[in-house]
Amino acid sequence: IISKLNSKRSANENFLIDSLISESVGGGKIKFLFEYNSDDKLIEWTMFYDENGNWQIDFKEEYFYDTHYNLIREIYFDWYNAAWDSSSQNLHEYNQDNKLILTTFQTYLTNNWENEARRTYVYDQAGNEITSLLELWQNNQWTNSNMVYSYYSPENRRDSILFQIWDGNDWQNYSRTSFYYDSLTTFLK
Repeated sequence: IISKLNSKRSANENFLIDSLISESVGGGKIKFLFEYNSDDKLIEWTMFYDENGNWQIDFKEEYFYDTHYNLIREIYFDWYNAAWDSSSQNLHEYNQDNKLILTTFQTYLTNNWENEARRTYVYDQAGNEITSLLELWQNNQWTNSNMVYSYYSPENRRDSILFQIWDGNDWQNYSRTSFYYDSLTTFLK
């Protein structure tokens, strides 16, 4: 349940969420504070939790963008011993059409960023995502984990998704999801 939401108008005349307090049914509360750059792009949010009426710092994320405003890095921090401690990050790469083609997830261990997982995306000529490959970093190399194939109608609506899992030697079908759209609204049924 959102119990308090504060917003502000930016220099660009956009309304931006400044802070948000959420209270659970059980009474616990968390608070988020948001910061933006001069282009109204979110650059940081910080989470606090309520401990006996006092807000305690818990976690924060920072965001970095390229000159096309594509998100290229997300860093996650934990509050530890009264200082921010890097815990993990996502690195994003884009093609010439500003489509996301690679996301690499890394954790921060012993003063070094260590690979954990990466997801590679491929698009068709219409710009639809047609494959998404997840690989895990194991024994100092990338190893297949799962693959998602997306299929589209002539109207460029996603009709179905095929999910496959790598068994160590070959891709095995795991599940398929089909989508149906209302012909009048074009919304999913």
